[in-house]
Amino acid sequence: MNNIKYVSKLISGEDLYYLKDVEARDAISDLETDLSETELVVAEAITDINNKVTNLGSVLDIGYGIAWTSSNTTPYRIGNPDLHKSLPIQSQMRRCIKNANGIKYISQTDYTKYEDNTTVNYQTDGDLMVHIPKYWYKASTELNNGTSVYSITIYTNPVPGAKESKEVFVGAVEASSNDASSPSTPMLYSIVKANITYQ
Repeated sequence: MNNIKYVSKLISGEDLYYLKDVEARDAISDLETDLSETELVVAEAITDINNKVTNLGSVLDIGYGIAWTSSNTTPYRIGNPDLHKSLPIQSQMRRCIKNANGIKYISQTDYTKYEDNTTVNYQTDGDLMVHIPKYWYKASTELNNGTSVYSITIYTNPVPGAKESKEVFVGAVEASSNDASSPSTPMLYSIVKANITYQ
């Protein structure tokens, strides 16, 4: 040990030990940095895999629909059974009054009121419509042991192979015309009136 100290003093004095210590600490720091970066890359890769698995599960879970066969036209449910209970697409279908001023939604629990609790006047407020949200659907036909199996599945989000059904407003009641009062400029309405003008 004394010889090592003596040689080190001849070469560079006491600073040799300091330099070696700094180099060692730098090497350890670099190693720790490399390990941290590696851990980060691995963590990001794991997160990415988990997200892909989650997304795949979501794609599989969000579809629900019906199927029937060429030998038995009675439909049966397919897809996620929970969605057949919650009906995420059908539950978004809402009654509303649509006119030149815009759209006003009707209460889901009291059809005589709007959502803001004001009274609905079905004869003067505007057209009574049902708002159907955007969704995606996929129809297929498969052959199973000589029997054709037909199915249609609907989705709340886009999935590969599914077609988009755009958001629409459809009349909640049978349409009528006012051509009796304005034969030169008839207009189509979706309102409820007993007046013969709208027959």
